[in-house]
Amino acid sequence: MHTRKPWGRLLAVTATAVSLGALASASLAYAGTPAPVGPQPAKVTVVGHQDAKIPCAKYLEKSHTYRSDPPGKAWSTYRTDKLGRPVRAQTRIGTVDQEPKPAGECAATVGAWGGPGYQGVRMLPALFKGSSQRANLLPLTKSVNEMLSEAAQAANRGCVAAHPEFYRFSHDVTATYKKNSDSVVPTRVTVVFVWQRSPETFSGNAFMELDNKNYTKAEARKQLQVFTSALTTCNA
Repeated sequence: MHTRKPWGRLLAVTATAVSLGALASASLAYAGTPAPVGPQPAKVTVVGHQDAKIPCAKYLEKSHTYRSDPPGKAWSTYRTDKLGRPVRAQTRIGTVDQEPKPAGECAATVGAWGGPGYQGVRMLPALFKGSSQRANLLPLTKSVNEMLSEAAQAANRGCVAAHPEFYRFSHDVTATYKKNSDSVVPTRVTVVFVWQRSPETFSGNAFMELDNKNYTKAEARKQLQVFTSALTTCNA
């Protein structure tokens, strides 16, 4: 079990031979994965993987889950909190999109909610076929956007592309908002990338926790080095 560091610090944890019984509490409740935020959404809307008809609004349906249901083993879910803000996005990775489409008009709208220096950023990256709709978009700083993208690319290179024989890869992103505030700008994002060699065992993960702020190049490099070092155990 790992000890969580102060907010804004990045952790990396790996484990071996963990029973799947420990994963039963949630669809992606892996060791090291943040617990679901607030009550579990009771309502579910099944949408197309890339063409979800979700309004580009600050607040979506409250405590709701938007779920893509494409053919094959891949799937994605996008959850909102009690105010209707995107709070968690999860995907079981199938094929990777080597030529992802731009995020579109809604991304620019979402970025503007954060003010100068913010961008509309996908929680689940385009590389892993994350939706370009509001349920998957957050106003984040440019440096956080770049770090999330680089982390996903590293996970793809180091695990997904390198080990197509593995049973499962998943990507889980959680947004945290200021307490007792209705702001749509998160204060923090948490990323967990998980690989599983077989149905019987949990293999490992890489964990990243970032404050929604601007990072220097040195700070960003340090964060990503810890994340990518955890990915090396994918080849162990």
